[in-house]
Amino acid sequence: LLARAKEWPERLGVGKPLVVDDRLEEFLEARCYSLLKREKEEQKLLQSVASFGKQDAAATDSNTLLSALSLRTLGKSAEAAQLLSQWTQNSPGNPVAQWASSVFTGANREADRILGEIRSKAGPNAWNPFPDDPQFHLIIEAMSLSVH
Repeated sequence: LLARAKEWPERLGVGKPLVVDDRLEEFLEARCYSLLKREKEEQKLLQSVASFGKQDAAATDSNTLLSALSLRTLGKSAEAAQLLSQWTQNSPGNPVAQWASSVFTGANREADRILGEIRSKAGPNAWNPFPDDPQFHLIIEAMSLSVH
């Protein structure tokens, strides 16, 4: 199913975009390979997720957390922390950045508090409180699976 999530069927109309952010699919696929003890495949996917964040440092959304977690898994903890630190510094007051930073550092109570605030302010847009970050809800679900 994760492989099918990367497909761009013609019936969608516009076709595949020039730049595709597959970090969520690749991160979850890497986790599957990890559980299957297929380290080579896992490492390749984690490297892809990590390198996307380096390619486009301006693309800071909830997927940035996946890049940081991938970097940490690859043994690049300082680089991972710097990636999230840049995001929170460049977007002061961004609750998604604050939530991601809390998840990354293991401050689960703080992450839950921030997420509660986000949800309470979302109102009727609870599924997608941030239209500029359409995968935020999916990232939350991925983190709740303890995939990090």
